[in-house]
Amino acid sequence: MPSIASNPLAEVEAVDIWTTPFLRPPPGVTPNFINPASRGPMVRAVMFSILPIMVLFVGFRIYTRLRLTQSVGVDDYLCLLSAATVIAFSGLMVSYMDNPEGRHGWDIPLGEVVNNHYWIEATFAALLIYTLSNMFTKLTLLTLYHRIFKRAVWSLRAIWLGIITVVLSSLAAFAGYIGLCVRFGQPIWETMREVQCSNQVLSIYKFHGWYGLISDVYILAIPLWLVWDLNLPPRRKAAVLGVFSTGLA
Repeated sequence: MPSIASNPLAEVEAVDIWTTPFLRPPPGVTPNFINPASRGPMVRAVMFSILPIMVLFVGFRIYTRLRLTQSVGVDDYLCLLSAATVIAFSGLMVSYMDNPEGRHGWDIPLGEVVNNHYWIEATFAALLIYTLSNMFTKLTLLTLYHRIFKRAVWSLRAIWLGIITVVLSSLAAFAGYIGLCVRFGQPIWETMREVQCSNQVLSIYKFHGWYGLISDVYILAIPLWLVWDLNLPPRRKAAVLGVFSTGLA
């Protein structure tokens, strides 16, 4: 997820921005502006390792659907949208890693943040893309379930309930971010300093995060419940449950 601070940008005029940390340090911790530790190299290494694997598996999926089954469904298109938004989000994250992301917030001088217009705008863009990516990923799974388990009436109801709530919550969060922080003729880095924008965005972000956790459990529970009711030998049922349970990892 993109990092969202409370609202230090709105109070920059009252402090020395080059001796004040971007975030308040924990008790007993002294800010380190000279040679702070950074998670930037680790984040880049993870992204550059995982993204090619993701692209490879998405490619296998689309190839299988086109060449072997010769049918492409809604879940396949949503899978491509999910992959595209994940790549876009990851690209933005890498672009501002160590500038100033990667370090603890209390190891970053406030002046390095308030004058970094690119970081402010890229963080907002990453927030929007993350919201869409989250929605497309959940919809990919739900539409896949719809294709596999469409014979069970109660599962169709559960799937459609998930689709509707995922779309409504994601679009509401997306519209909230835009409505609160986008002003005609005013740059995002400027509006992000406003309390109305940054504090309300933080509230929406937290609420959507909690909903995301609940919806993840809900989405993963649908196939597990269906497989549990199948008339299969215990070992085969355990194997199928194991496949769907990988989403819990």
